[in-house]
Amino acid sequence: MKELRCNKCKKKLGMILGAFSIQCPKCDELNESMLLDNEELAELIAFHLPLSSEKAFDFVNKITDGKEMTLK
Repeated sequence: MKELRCNKCKKKLGMILGAFSIQCPKCDELNESMLLDNEELAELIAFHLPLSSEKAFDFVNKITDGKEMTLK
């Protein structure tokens, strides 16, 4: 999980895993991201999908266009 801060006023908005769209209660800035980095993908797969490690790697490779990645 990553700490999320407002892009405009830097107020801490929470801890985020995955895509998000959050409006800051302090300055009304809309903070959003629809992209997942490799670390977030690995964490989602490891903790939220009932897949074997081999199937998880196949899934990640498929959605990252075959770019290599490693799980920590």
